[in-house]
Amino acid sequence: MSPNIYHKKATELAPKYLSKPFEEVHKSLSQCLPSIIKNPNARILDVGVGAGRDAKRLTALATKTHNTKNNSQTLATKPAKAPSQLRQNATQGLNTAWLKDRLPALSNITKQEVSADLILLSAVSMHIPMGDHACLMRKHANIYKPGSKIEISLLHRKTDDECKQRKMHHVYVDKLT
Repeated sequence: MSPNIYHKKATELAPKYLSKPFEEVHKSLSQCLPSIIKNPNARILDVGVGAGRDAKRLTALATKTHNTKNNSQTLATKPAKAPSQLRQNATQGLNTAWLKDRLPALSNITKQEVSADLILLSAVSMHIPMGDHACLMRKHANIYKPGSKIEISLLHRKTDDECKQRKMHHVYVDKLT
């Protein structure tokens, strides 16, 4: 979906993104997340952040774990200007930095020399042409700290028409690496 479409449909799309709780969407993180958030200096990168659900939950978990000794930060990226207000409201008062950036290049993240303990790519791969996935994986390899975790979740679409309407691409798991 182009950033412009996200801007125009922000209030329509946000409830869809927020309809499932973080724990349901990211069950695979349940084993490794406690070790990540126990680090008071953890850096979490949420790429293609949607309405802010994941950034909010990750930041809140780290804050709850460390109380006042928390230097953890969630960096949340999104190419669209909107629904920036919706996202920022979701994480108000939490240590979340919002960055405008685009996949697969992630130029702003790269310029800041960010390294992350957790990289979350939740339902964003279908917005990247298959030929650009190798570039995306190289970018994440540069952000990845030794011992870090990366979670890639895929959103599967049913029809070619829906993919065309929302400017999405088919994603094949065996082609992501």
